[in-house]
Amino acid sequence: MHLQKFKKSYRLIALDIDMTLTNHERQMHPDDKEALFLLHNKGVHIALASGRMTHSIRKFARDKVGFDTDIIAYNGAMVWVQGRQEPVLHDPLPQKIAIQIAREAEKLEKSGTTLAINCYLDDVLYAEKQTPLTDLYYQRTKSEYSFVNMPISELLQTRTAAANNSPTKLLVLAENEVRNQLYQHFEQRYRDTTEVVKTDPEYLEFMKCGVNKGKAVLNLMRYYNIPDGLALVFGDGNNDIPMLQLENVVSFAMNNASDKVKSAANAVAPDAYGGVAACLRQVFVC
Repeated sequence: MHLQKFKKSYRLIALDIDMTLTNHERQMHPDDKEALFLLHNKGVHIALASGRMTHSIRKFARDKVGFDTDIIAYNGAMVWVQGRQEPVLHDPLPQKIAIQIAREAEKLEKSGTTLAINCYLDDVLYAEKQTPLTDLYYQRTKSEYSFVNMPISELLQTRTAAANNSPTKLLVLAENEVRNQLYQHFEQRYRDTTEVVKTDPEYLEFMKCGVNKGKAVLNLMRYYNIPDGLALVFGDGNNDIPMLQLENVVSFAMNNASDKVKSAANAVAPDAYGGVAACLRQVFVC
């Protein structure tokens, strides 16, 4: 793979986590860890960009990457910069829309559809009760649940109205085939008001309209005053497309990505596991 045309002194690297920095076992390749650590020590800003919540990303950074990073959480709805006590961006899902989506999902569940609803409010993960689907989510992300023993729509109606705030994101969990059917159901109804995105095979995510990882990367570039062309992004999923297709970054899709995702990027990493380091070695001018 000839990447000489991309050789630059990049100042920001934004990376998806699952299936970009990790394999199916959610393990990170040692070469990727070493490459990011060396660049971090040279002053390059490293940001992890994921659909996960803040705590889960921060834990992954400390336990797997080996240092604290900047964070693009909830698929871009929240952005954190190291050293700051408050997010530099928080763009939540409007309360009224969140309640409508939750009620509709709960109605489908009562009619026999097996699903679970994650609600992310004030950086806390809520669900009605523990199920095999919530267990699956915890195993993958290590995000701690608060089980409330009430429908999520009821939680939203009481908690958000009292505090005058909105959830950052909703996520519906269902087996892959059911998730795909749910996507057709919800996307048609909410496409004008909500970002409805399929991520992991069991995940259907709902964010405020216009929220995505691309806008979050641009937010970080403005924060650090990074010129066009000196940010590098890596991703593998449909939710990574908005940052992969940014005109003012250099982007790599992972080898395991779909053709749709690959076509959004400037180039394709040579490997699905350890491919980040392989690209960094070729494109970085230190």
